[in-house]
Amino acid sequence: MEGLTPQIRVANIIEDGRLAGPHKRIMMVATALNKVIETSIILPKKNSKQFQSQCEALNIKYLTLSLTTMTNNWANIIRYLALFPFEILILSWTLKKKHFINHHHIQPQKVQLLALPVIWLLIGVIKA
Repeated sequence: MEGLTPQIRVANIIEDGRLAGPHKRIMMVATALNKVIETSIILPKKNSKQFQSQCEALNIKYLTLSLTTMTNNWANIIRYLALFPFEILILSWTLKKKHFINHHHIQPQKVQLLALPVIWLLIGVIKA
């Protein structure tokens, strides 16, 4: 079967939709990888309009899901923990449905439970 190359599909997952440094790095990597590997970004629906616009401008594929962003607000922490199992199931279903073979996740709390190939990168800030 000459001429057939396996299609490699990578998902880059981030739970925070606000456009910042990690998002810019994700877009730079996706732009570079898309020449060889089909790369998509999975991001939350909430607070991600600017990030979505930048992805569209750079011709980067993206999917939006209802992902809860972890914050230091107690109400949000309770919401995050309550929705955690459901978000894992939705994320797992999406990754399998879209046939991603590898996943790069900025905050691996959810993805490590999926039992799928994952590249993890934990970026965080500790406030004293």
